Amino acid sequence: MSSKRIVVDLFYDIISPYSWISFEVLCRYRPEWQSMSLRLRPFLLGGVLKQSGNTAPIDVPNKMRYMPTDIQRLGQLYGVPIDVPMDFPEVVLKKSLKAQRFITAIDLLTKGKSTEDISRQLWRRVFVSHQDVTLPDSLREAAKCCPISEDIVEKAIVSLDQNQIKDKLRKNTEEALSYGAFGAPTHVLHLPNGPQMVFGSDRIDIIGALLGEKYMGPLLKKRLNN
Repeated sequence: MSSKRIVVDLFYDIISPYSWISFEVLCRYRPEWQSMSLRLRPFLLGGVLKQSGNTAPIDVPNKMRYMPTDIQRLGQLYGVPIDVPMDFPEVVLKKSLKAQRFITAIDLLTKGKSTEDISRQLWRRVFVSHQDVTLPDSLREAAKCCPISEDIVEKAIVSLDQNQIKDKLRKNTEEALSYGAFGAPTHVLHLPNGPQMVFGSDRIDIIGALLGEKYMGPLLKKRLNN
């Protein structure tokens, strides 16, 4: 195995429960897969859907009826405490713009050190405690569960409508689209022979194969024949 790590970009939006699954599994595998350098890249799912011509689940009645059951099954399988709120269509309509900008601001202000923590807490607000993620006070509450100073949190809140944060989030979204993104989660592996996109939370085994690493299940249980 090469000593040089391969960057794996995870493009995600906290409005996507499937993104949360991929996020948690890849974070579990980060210390196990020595060839992987995981890079968390918040983007705007709504922008990706619009620009790629894809249809959101909320616009497909049968898919929207199926989705809560699917997510509950996957949450149990992957060990992620997802509980789709009853008003999920309304939650989606509120969008995740402020939350994604907040993650982007925290990412820049902490140089990536708190990106994982704040992303997880915002997912928990939507899919565990069914709380708001659109208001500044909601973002502050999420940050209280993370090792982030109040000073950093307030700087992030103030910067939500600043061009630096808006431009960075837009750049992430456009970059994902340039690799062929059409939904979330989107993974991009920067392999020696060029970038390869892998879509979906149920493709972690493929990511492992492309990295030359062994996938041992979503909960990272060792196989008996290891």
